[in-house]
Amino acid sequence: MPLSAQGVQGVKDILDGFVKDNSPGLVFTAVDKSGKILVDHAAGTVGVDSSDPMNKDSTLFWIASCTKLVTVIAVLQLVEQGKIPLDDVEFVKKIAPEIKEKKVYADGVTPADQEKDVTVRMLLSHTAGFAYGFLDPRVPGENPIEGVTGDKNDIINARLVNQPGSMWEYGINIDWAGIILERVTGQTLGEYMAEHIFAPLGISSEGATMFPTKEQQKHVAHMHQRDPEGKLTEREHLYKAPFDFTTKEQQDKALQSGGAGLFAKPKEYVKILAAILNDGKSPETGKSILKKETVDLMWENQIPDQYVPRTLKMHAAH
Repeated sequence: MPLSAQGVQGVKDILDGFVKDNSPGLVFTAVDKSGKILVDHAAGTVGVDSSDPMNKDSTLFWIASCTKLVTVIAVLQLVEQGKIPLDDVEFVKKIAPEIKEKKVYADGVTPADQEKDVTVRMLLSHTAGFAYGFLDPRVPGENPIEGVTGDKNDIINARLVNQPGSMWEYGINIDWAGIILERVTGQTLGEYMAEHIFAPLGISSEGATMFPTKEQQKHVAHMHQRDPEGKLTEREHLYKAPFDFTTKEQQDKALQSGGAGLFAKPKEYVKILAAILNDGKSPETGKSILKKETVDLMWENQIPDQYVPRTLKMHAAH
């Protein structure tokens, strides 16, 4: 249902007001299940130290953890095809044997054996036992976010800090899901997304990519941080390693982070949201990226002790 002209203007006024106190600029896009853009607006500049305006058609954002939804969609496509099972522990042992070899450091110091084996469902629901180093002091490491250097070993060598299946904790679980997808398909995660999600939805490489070109980098929204006194200033981009991976060989070797690797334009990213709202089918292109029952599964409670698995009409390949 479209918003009234007054409603649209009200949203734009709020957005314009937000940037008047020297806050970073923004691009806002709202979409409904029919694919209709309800509000599409840019306000402010690409950085607090820049005079270049935000542009709803050209500004590219590092969408960080918004990548996770796209990776989950990609993995669930393979679940539908019987290529990835959600609950088969032997599958994870075979495809990602590094996970089974890990000890659990519940206190951050003492290694313990895993009490349960990890499943793909656990990875997708953040219950496999992995965390983020910038959130959990039990995770050692020098980088502020795992994978910012583009090194896959940041994920592959990361430790477990919770017993698999015992609790929810936000972390690199979906990066692991992306690595599993790459090993199953023989494609990089970015290649898979481009072919099986972006193309069906009408999203070009200009609209979503793991590796912004030199030209696209000119339009990337700047990053900021506050000093101890609270002053907001621009800083070097936190996730800049992909800017330097310009050859296919470099990109194929690099971590294509399923948890945080995408750069995208909001007006393109909402095409994914519209398809999910529309039971997995693009309202614009008419192509499906997921079945309705799989979209429904995405909203079911996956937290241990609150979730009762239901039987899906999906069968693992043997």
